[in-house]
Amino acid sequence: MNTAYVKEIQTFLKQHVSAEDLIMALFSKLENDHIPKNHSVIHKAIYELKKNPEYEPFFKEFSFDVSGLIPYSRLLEEILNELETFCLLGTINPKYDTYFLNKKHLSKGYEVFPKTKKKIIDKMCKEFEAIIC
Repeated sequence: MNTAYVKEIQTFLKQHVSAEDLIMALFSKLENDHIPKNHSVIHKAIYELKKNPEYEPFFKEFSFDVSGLIPYSRLLEEILNELETFCLLGTINPKYDTYFLNKKHLSKGYEVFPKTKKKIIDKMCKEFEAIIC
């Protein structure tokens, strides 16, 4: 991978984009309007994305504890809880086993990325969806 490209992404992300924006962007571009409300599945999916050298610069803020059965990120857990608190992830189904995605508001995270980064997020999103669905 081109180190200049990686540095460019890292600089951009530090200046303009938060970890919350990234997760919101990812969720907003999913084809489905819902995902399993299973934090361990979401943590594992994000961990798998982070391992890809093309995506890794986007996930610099995320650290994972891999000493347990599943990779766990305290930051990701905080983001999921925050998105649920602000009703961007809703659980209106009777079993509370599915998050319904408020894509209208989640898309605000996607909007902060420039066009070149959106292409990577779109690609990342397809891989994320393949892992969790």
